[in-house]
Amino acid sequence: MLDKYPELRPVAEKTGISSVKEIWEIFVGMQPLLIFDVTVNDHIMMNRNRVGVQNIVRRIMDKYSYAFMIFHYDNDMQWDWRFSYCHKGSKESETTESKRFTFLLGPRQSCLTAASNFMKLEAKHGDISDDDLETAFSVEALSNEFFDKYKKRYEKFVSYITGKAYVKSGSKYVEKVVNTENDKTLYAAFGNDDKRVRDYVKRLLGRILFLHFVQKKGWLGLPDGEAWDSNKGDLDFMKRLYDNASPEQQDDFLDAVLEPLFTAIDTNRSDNSYLYDTKVFGCLHVPYLNGGLFERDADDEIPSRFPKEYFADLLEFLSQYNFTVDENDPNDAQVGIDPEMLSRIFENLLEDNKDKGAYYTPKEVVHYMCRESLIAYLQTGYEDKAQQDAIRQFVETQNADCIATIKEDIDNQLKEVKICDPAIGSGAFPMGMLKEIFLCRSELEKVTDAAQIKREIIQNNIYGVDIEKGAVEIARLRFWLTLIVDEKTPETLPNLDFKIMQGNSLVTTYRGLYINLDTKHDLQRQSYTKIMHDMRELTKEQKAFYNSNGEERSEHEINIKHLVHPTNRVILSLCKLKSLNLK
Repeated sequence: MLDKYPELRPVAEKTGISSVKEIWEIFVGMQPLLIFDVTVNDHIMMNRNRVGVQNIVRRIMDKYSYAFMIFHYDNDMQWDWRFSYCHKGSKESETTESKRFTFLLGPRQSCLTAASNFMKLEAKHGDISDDDLETAFSVEALSNEFFDKYKKRYEKFVSYITGKAYVKSGSKYVEKVVNTENDKTLYAAFGNDDKRVRDYVKRLLGRILFLHFVQKKGWLGLPDGEAWDSNKGDLDFMKRLYDNASPEQQDDFLDAVLEPLFTAIDTNRSDNSYLYDTKVFGCLHVPYLNGGLFERDADDEIPSRFPKEYFADLLEFLSQYNFTVDENDPNDAQVGIDPEMLSRIFENLLEDNKDKGAYYTPKEVVHYMCRESLIAYLQTGYEDKAQQDAIRQFVETQNADCIATIKEDIDNQLKEVKICDPAIGSGAFPMGMLKEIFLCRSELEKVTDAAQIKREIIQNNIYGVDIEKGAVEIARLRFWLTLIVDEKTPETLPNLDFKIMQGNSLVTTYRGLYINLDTKHDLQRQSYTKIMHDMRELTKEQKAFYNSNGEERSEHEINIKHLVHPTNRVILSLCKLKSLNLK
């Protein structure tokens, strides 16, 4: 096909695609569906080259409406492969931009969803519509199914302690007793506080879910002597950890096996080559991730013993799904569980979410709003219509040729922009902005270290506040995962404690001083001067804290807490939002 359409060859070569072959044609209704075999060079990592792959898909789909594309490496047996369904919207309500939905397949992948969906298609005996194909490759359907099953397991853990669960009564959910055989001793240890128990279970299951994303990188259970990027990690480590535990360990799986693992991931073990005694398989490599991700609090100190079948069922359930560390794009999605699921879980498990105004925002809406916001920001100061159009085209296509004459200025604007979400929720909008800025900077700067650029964006451009502690924790998890996806080997994660913070964004005082940047009056000038002095000191400590670990991390944290009264933590982000010059 590259010979038939030579204009595709430069894009293919840039992406690492060596050949594209049209191998078959079938019909979906009255429309032809082409099947392509796409060979990728062995040295190209498809999961790190999604933009390039999507570009070639877009070029091919300029000529067709429907296609199956099979992406594989030259060495078929060594690597996983991808089966994609590509189509262009044909309905009036849909965009004509090509969309790609992909199953990741191979000997080390969970193929249950793909197999089940393909069997449903096969049962139609050739009478397949485009709606059938969209259902088979639907990320939304998979996400809904996963959440429903996850929620049942969450409720089981909660009711084991409290004996209660939220059940629907009319248009609202109300808490009712569903289990009179609950662990009353454990319930008392949590002060008979239902919300405290729910938050504890959310955090526990969230940590287990996070480790399934880390597991996907092959960073758990790596044998001694193997490199982190050797592809030798155990992609089913969490489930096998339970299956191979002794009966005594299974009976107390949380405290005997999981809690020590959580502690290990939060402990610098570089002097021991990151080896960790798994309590089950002996010593294997487990990364040190830092960031306070698994930092223990008072609730973690409570001896919590759940029935062993709870963990057996949970880990069996999670093992049936493919996890993808990269957040899906509305037009290019892997059919699996991506980090956005953390948001969906949080916002849909928030029992009083309607009262708090917490709702799940579809990624299509997030994508549109973030892109339009960035375009409007970059267009500021450019009154020429041609330049404004060029900026829009650049952000939408990431083609830097559109802005050749103003490229340097646009890059500087991207580096300097300050974005604060005063009600960050689980991080959907800042994550969307991170992606848009990253794509633009990657094109302008020809980025080779994606993770480093993302670290810079998170450190210099993005801030967030939320009154709900659980929301802050989920937002931080998503930012950490977006760094992990681009790293070949584990790197210590940045500390986001003073970047994404719990607080009330409606507070307008700092250390008892009303924030008013109008400095006409002497008293206001004094207040402003005091705030600016403290802010400069805070900024200095904050930058040092971001990439610190161990004792150095603790030292900077103490310094910051001395500068910021706990009830006014939100001021850090509020003052950034007011564009104070803190350099």
